[in-house]
Amino acid sequence: MTQTEEQQTELHSGHNLEAGLLERVREWTDLFPWWRLIRTLRLAASPTMLAMTAGTLLIWILGLRQAKEFSEAGIEQFPSIFLSETPVHGLLWTLLVWAPPAILLTRQGGLLAAGRNMTGIRLGFTLGLQRSWRGWFAGLMPLVAAFAIAMAMVPLGWLTRLAPDQPLLEIPAGLLSALIAIPSGVIAVGGLVAIPLSWAALGNEQDSDPLNALSRGYESLFRRPLHLAFYSGIAALFASVIFCIAAGIATAATLMSGFFLDLSGCSPNVRAVASNALAMIPIVMVTTLSWGLAGGIYLLLRYNTGGQEVEDLWEQKTAAISPLPELPKH
Repeated sequence: MTQTEEQQTELHSGHNLEAGLLERVREWTDLFPWWRLIRTLRLAASPTMLAMTAGTLLIWILGLRQAKEFSEAGIEQFPSIFLSETPVHGLLWTLLVWAPPAILLTRQGGLLAAGRNMTGIRLGFTLGLQRSWRGWFAGLMPLVAAFAIAMAMVPLGWLTRLAPDQPLLEIPAGLLSALIAIPSGVIAVGGLVAIPLSWAALGNEQDSDPLNALSRGYESLFRRPLHLAFYSGIAALFASVIFCIAAGIATAATLMSGFFLDLSGCSPNVRAVASNALAMIPIVMVTTLSWGLAGGIYLLLRYNTGGQEVEDLWEQKTAAISPLPELPKH
């Protein structure tokens, strides 16, 4: 080998970045998966989705207030299970009201996170209504399971009543009750995260039964808690920005309506109604966006737990459009 050839072999040909990480990177979302969540911000500006959330909030609040009024009036014969102020009854009412719109909103958020357009209103409402019973079932299962496990403590209490003031019996019974309460608490607290994720699974999976959807939610929580915490923090940041913008709009609109309504000499009730309606704008926008973000977070966690790509979403079948008749030829 001559000296010129040796010098050529010693020359650095440069770093081949395409053979490493960048070979597998197609766009920014491959480096920063959470970047997909930015696309869900479109939900905060969708009039139809905002109107649906506002209607759901109104029904939910009115139902809780009506139940409270019946409870304070002592109307025990009213045929409803939602006449108590206990957390269980409030949870049941929340599950009943929020499951259908949540499934639709998480579907829309999943589509946006996957880089697709939102589904049509008619098709989306049909999906939410058809799968609402699955959402109710998935929401009730953690509650039923937690109560079933906790019921095992009742025989221990009966046993200690047979022999009161017996430390040799009470101490083991107390320790055993604590051990029984741990899985019950894990299921109950985990359900606060697993239930919304299960609704997201029902909205974004083609064939997802309630138990499968709920297991996906618990899997995301317990297998990828750090990923869940990180994505939730990013989502909270986005929601905070939208809330600040919406609060500014609501404040400006309230000042304008107050000034011109006072100028017109209308009754104070009109101004109060307008002010209360405008104050709901930030809540409606953040609630709508939060459910959409839940759909995007579910897809990200699905990739982290099972490796399924975010873009791998099923398409809803739409009714075939019959072609227009051909014009007669002259």
